[in-house]
Amino acid sequence: MQRPGSALIVIIIVMLGSVVLAGVASTIALARAGSDRLEADLSSALRADYSADPNSIRLAPLSRDIIDAAREDSENLEGRRGEPHQIPIFYPSGAAPSPTPRSQPTATPEVTPTTVSSPTLPPTPPPTPGPTPSVPVATPTPTAASTPNPTDTATPTPTCPPADPVYGFVQTVTPADGAAGVPVSTNVVIKFNQPMDASSVNTVNVYMTDGTNSAGIWATVSYDANTYEATMDPDADLNPGANYYPSVWKNIKNACGTRQDFTVTTTFTTAP
Repeated sequence: MQRPGSALIVIIIVMLGSVVLAGVASTIALARAGSDRLEADLSSALRADYSADPNSIRLAPLSRDIIDAAREDSENLEGRRGEPHQIPIFYPSGAAPSPTPRSQPTATPEVTPTTVSSPTLPPTPPPTPGPTPSVPVATPTPTAASTPNPTDTATPTPTCPPADPVYGFVQTVTPADGAAGVPVSTNVVIKFNQPMDASSVNTVNVYMTDGTNSAGIWATVSYDANTYEATMDPDADLNPGANYYPSVWKNIKNACGTRQDFTVTTTFTTAP
């Protein structure tokens, strides 16, 4: 035996389904009413008519020729996808033009490439060897021996003997030590026993004084490196009958740069 509660549930479900279906149908009808055209099912053989009132939709039967042409076109589209096709155009009765036969595409003949053979050239004969050119051989020119230049000879290192404990670098003095009656116009010549530093043979290291008043005598001093001689030439004649003292001072140097370290003095007397 069926309970009353189960029947009530079934009735409620049916009512809810009816409400949902009605809402869906209403939505579809509103969508179609808002569009400019109504898609009609070809199988219904109906067409939309808006001529009287655009807001009121009426359905009228379609021509059987239109329906058949549409079906044939649909079948052609399904069978020839990707191929160009013509869309049928419907004209009033008796106004349709005769169909134009479709031209078949003309097959392009295949072009066979032609092979052009290259002309065969005769072999190139090997070059004929010519005479081998002779290479001139340069004959070396003898070089004359260079003549040594005397000025290019290196200056030899001087030999410097040690200073004499009494006379130092002095070998002789003219006039001699203790001479008398010497002319008043005489020059004093001092000869050294070794080469001297020429820059140190000057009026500071080689000089003469007057014994009367111990005054220095103005004179010019020169040095000859070949004879090792220093000459002292007074600017004026000496006084007659006077004593004079030629001297070589301690700072004079030989060619090796060694100082004499003590002063050597001699004396002479002029003629009256």
